[in-house]
Amino acid sequence: MSKDKKKNLPLDSDQVKKKVVKPTFVFTKDNYKWMGIAFGVIIFGFILMIGQTPDIFDEDGMKNAGFATHVKITIAPIVILIGYGIALYSIMKKPATKEQA
Repeated sequence: MSKDKKKNLPLDSDQVKKKVVKPTFVFTKDNYKWMGIAFGVIIFGFILMIGQTPDIFDEDGMKNAGFATHVKITIAPIVILIGYGIALYSIMKKPATKEQA
């Protein structure tokens, strides 16, 4: 019985080994750099999407609008999706360890 009572007693401060834990951040400088690049690409895609729109919708004009319409309808959404992909990469990227650096 005396052994059971000793097990429940708190340990002395000498017996407890304190570990100093250095706080680490989830994201590193490199993650923030890639996130900034992603936001820049996304904003650039939205700027491409703005373009100039005609006041009156003209179906023939849209078919013959050429490069400007192609950029607004096709290239700008692709650029935005690439920006979202870069953002996902920046979130998922693991920090480099000391051995890799």
